[in-house]
Amino acid sequence: MAAPGSGAVSLLRGGRSGSRLRRAGAGTGGPRRPVDRTGPAPASTGCGSGAGGVAPGSAHRPHRRGAAVGAEQMSADLAALVALLRGRLTRAEGRAGAEAAKVSGLLDRASAEAPYAASAHPLVRHLPAALAGLERDAPDIAALLGPLAQGLPWRYGYDARADLPDLHLNMGWAEFVGPAAPLRSDEVCLGLTLIGPHTHYPAHRHPAVELYHVLTGAAEWSGDWRPPGAFILHETNQEHAMRAGDEPLLALYTWSGDVVSPSVWSAPS
Repeated sequence: MAAPGSGAVSLLRGGRSGSRLRRAGAGTGGPRRPVDRTGPAPASTGCGSGAGGVAPGSAHRPHRRGAAVGAEQMSADLAALVALLRGRLTRAEGRAGAEAAKVSGLLDRASAEAPYAASAHPLVRHLPAALAGLERDAPDIAALLGPLAQGLPWRYGYDARADLPDLHLNMGWAEFVGPAAPLRSDEVCLGLTLIGPHTHYPAHRHPAVELYHVLTGAAEWSGDWRPPGAFILHETNQEHAMRAGDEPLLALYTWSGDVVSPSVWSAPS
């Protein structure tokens, strides 16, 4: 963990000088090895839902945006995006506001030393519609996310479900802060969840406390429809489910507490 005042803090607050966040394959190191999803489900390697793997048929690979845009610029752009998303947490009120304040303090202790790789995740086909909605609902975020969106480490980590065989094609997340994210932390996670139109994310639970902030796309959250701008707080092991409406759902999420134990499907009632 980096001490407050280090380069990691400047990254989370949008600092552009001296960035140490690297794209996979840039400079030393290289792309992280993808998780093999052909065998038994691996143990969780980060926050978000499921076991931390990649969608069947997808593979992590370095993303290229052309020679004119180097790794340092990509690092600065991602740092600016994370800082802007962090700023959204200040809009939360009540219990959600208390969780957002705790998360913000934990983000100050994240380090920034890991490369990250894009993934050939089928979910990215929903990005154009999600970005169009974001330009309407949060144009400042759309301006930063748009050039980066296709190159983020989108993934899906749950075991397959016979009742929803295509779920891995229509939902996933890109994590920016967490145990296996570009900005490393074992205390807190921050990222984006993307769910395709009319996709049901079934009931699940996890030990981590989770805060969602809807950026675009109204969605049903355990029976209640939540519009862009809404905050939704899930306490430890609180069962919850989501269903996207006519547009893709794009939401900011954070985890705190036990951010290593994975999310699991709830037992059928």
